[in-house]
Amino acid sequence: MNKFDYQTFSKKYSNSEQLKNRMVKIGIIDGELADNHRAFSKMNSIIKKAMVPVNKKEDTVHATSVLGVISQSSYNGSKYGFADPKYLDVYNASILSAGIAKPNDLLNAIEWCLENQVEIINISIAFNKFSEELLEVIKKGQKKNILFVISNGNFDTTKRDIQNIENVIFVGALDSNFKKSSMNSSNEANYYFPGTKIVAPSYGENEYSEVEGTTYSSAIATGLLATKLQKDLTFEITFNDLKEYLKSIEVINK
Repeated sequence: MNKFDYQTFSKKYSNSEQLKNRMVKIGIIDGELADNHRAFSKMNSIIKKAMVPVNKKEDTVHATSVLGVISQSSYNGSKYGFADPKYLDVYNASILSAGIAKPNDLLNAIEWCLENQVEIINISIAFNKFSEELLEVIKKGQKKNILFVISNGNFDTTKRDIQNIENVIFVGALDSNFKKSSMNSSNEANYYFPGTKIVAPSYGENEYSEVEGTTYSSAIATGLLATKLQKDLTFEITFNDLKEYLKSIEVINK
């Protein structure tokens, strides 16, 4: 694939409905999902918990588009996204309010996801400060075999203060030529996936739009990982297996 085409990429790596699957639980820490969007009509379940009193339209659009990349749906006769929605249980903790997330709300959201025994937590919100409390709850997730997929951030020059942790990966964006995008933060990501010309659900029940950003690169990674887990009928996949799977798909042109 010389130039990124989201529909082609989705088709190549999405979960075939002809394969046997198992249920996978994922956490989405973001805004509040518009769970009435038709893109999610086949979703096994969406459970929501509000961590903030006010959720703005842009927060809902952000979260809805993230899940719409992780999970398969159809728009104008084309399929987009990756994981089979019939085998997805989604736990949506909404912490965004007007695009801002507070550290304590993030902690509470992670704790809630851990309590519900998700396997992946997608955080398409860039943050660079990792308190002792946050590191402690992430390590608690490590003991529960929970992988954190975190956006590397757009145009951010703040240095990230975290060492490598086995169950945390940061995902940056590639442009349409599979080169590292100029939108990336100055922090190095663990993986890079396309973050441009991505078609995803938007506001309302039927709307879709073209989106871009490291937000969607991390959503692609989560979608790929969820498809891998859905095919893991023996429950034997390790963190390293998941990381190697991402590395087998990742293409970075110089």
